[in-house]
Amino acid sequence: GIEAIVAAMRSNCRTGGVSQVCVNGCWALTNITSDNATNRARVSETGGFEAIVAGMRTHLGVAQAQWSGCLALTICTHGDEVNRERMCEAGGIDAVVAGGSAHKTGS
Repeated sequence: GIEAIVAAMRSNCRTGGVSQVCVNGCWALTNITSDNATNRARVSETGGFEAIVAGMRTHLGVAQAQWSGCLALTICTHGDEVNRERMCEAGGIDAVVAGGSAHKTGS
């Protein structure tokens, strides 16, 4: 469940592991929380925002990690003011800005 996904993401980031764990973890959290307020709350309670942000920071140079992290943060906070605040406290805004800056194109 959610706890296992978050634990795997945390462990992977601590060891500087492969980016695919971050990407897959973010996609799993996105799918589990889509249209499910109970699961969105559970992500917050288990430190999911911190795990997502850590993954984005650890794998800053990997566009897929940034994309999936941004999507997970968006879906996990959709319609939930408490989760938005927790995401911000976990550094979510800074992670999104850093990821966007690392992968901007054009101009």
